[in-house]
Amino acid sequence: LYTNAERVVADARAIIVPTQLLISGSDWVVRHGPQHRFYENLAHPLKERHVLKGFYHDTLGEKERAIAVAHARR
Repeated sequence: LYTNAERVVADARAIIVPTQLLISGSDWVVRHGPQHRFYENLAHPLKERHVLKGFYHDTLGEKERAIAVAHARR
């Protein structure tokens, strides 16, 4: 899994569709650095990155998930 995740980050330039990334700001399961590198490597000019402060690993299952959903609907 770790090796494949490294490959996805490294090959993000191959993704040529608009992309929206929701990052849980307090997630201690998934490291933030690779998520930011993935976003920066995306080739498509239409991309969004939202860091949701106070969110943990289950972004869309959080108590305040309406905040994440609102970002996703923009």
